[in-house]
Amino acid sequence: MTYALLLMGTGSTRDLTAADFRQAVRGNENVFVYFWAPLCQPCDVFTPTYETSAQNCPDIVHGKVNFETEKELVETAGVTLLPTLMAFKKGALVFKQPGIANPRVMAELVKQLRAYRHQQTTPSLL
Repeated sequence: MTYALLLMGTGSTRDLTAADFRQAVRGNENVFVYFWAPLCQPCDVFTPTYETSAQNCPDIVHGKVNFETEKELVETAGVTLLPTLMAFKKGALVFKQPGIANPRVMAELVKQLRAYRHQQTTPSLL
């Protein structure tokens, strides 16, 4: 069983580290990655929306990266503000934005990620 199969269909979020980030992003068709920190109040506001999205959309991997413990990955990803949400389609970065997405916006992001057709090469982050 591959790592991708372990992530797909879980209906929950998964903690990602520098060691497994690349495989999670490349090994799945649709992936959200949420950069957060334990003492980040805006993150506390967004986390329930993100977890609900994970439960409602088991076909999309919902990964989480701890800003405080994964410094190298945070730097490589160019994340400076929290929370930051990234979306990957077949390993390619297609969306990156800091800030809080409300449930309606998150649902629209899910819809757009599922429908997105990416033609460019994979970014150097991967």
